[in-house]
Amino acid sequence: MPRRLLRAAGLAGLLSTGAGLAACGGGSSTNGVEKKAPSAIVSASKQAADTAASVHVSGTIASSTGAPTTFDINLVKGKGARGTLSDNGVSFELIRIGGSIYLKGSPDFYRRFGGAAATLLKGRWLTGKTIAGSLASIGPITDLPGFVDNALTQPANTILSKTATTTVAGQKVVQVKDASGGTLSVAVTGKPYPTQIAKGGTSGGAIRFDHWDGVFPLAAPTDPVDIDRLQGAGK
Repeated sequence: MPRRLLRAAGLAGLLSTGAGLAACGGGSSTNGVEKKAPSAIVSASKQAADTAASVHVSGTIASSTGAPTTFDINLVKGKGARGTLSDNGVSFELIRIGGSIYLKGSPDFYRRFGGAAATLLKGRWLTGKTIAGSLASIGPITDLPGFVDNALTQPANTILSKTATTTVAGQKVVQVKDASGGTLSVAVTGKPYPTQIAKGGTSGGAIRFDHWDGVFPLAAPTDPVDIDRLQGAGK
């Protein structure tokens, strides 16, 4: 699921994402990123994102075979994440604290993970590990550095072009485009954070980044059910 989420809109190696607010900058002066070559703009946005302690990401990625993937997640470097995600019609809340993931979701969610025990699990938090087990595939989308790497690492020989400075969601940006129709927007005021990467079409989508370095409290839920032990007991 996260692999499709992180690669679905396929901005030639950039995560297909949507508009968001970077750090605000006053006046008409810029940070100079718009003067760089397209590949250098991408690199500058990744370097800025790598320095951030936290960020809020949200968006939608289309699917030609089912319901779109939607998500709204706060990511905190070195600590974890909290938010909501809906994939192929199954929605759930998620929390990551260190190496543990916790999920609580819709009735369809419990039927998928709990099988015959779905009714008993309704409303309970399920837990698993980020490196192995049933929930490990969710780990990459709950890790800020990993999310940034997936979003902003370019494949070799990617052909990019840039546009003049424009405005996206009220933020002044420079845009970098690739041949597949993907567009990355980078703030030209304040730090050059990525503010939008988007792609049209049946596999396109948009993800928004905002509240860079925001304060996002995280806490593990009480009395979760270990999903791997539960599934093992049912075999």
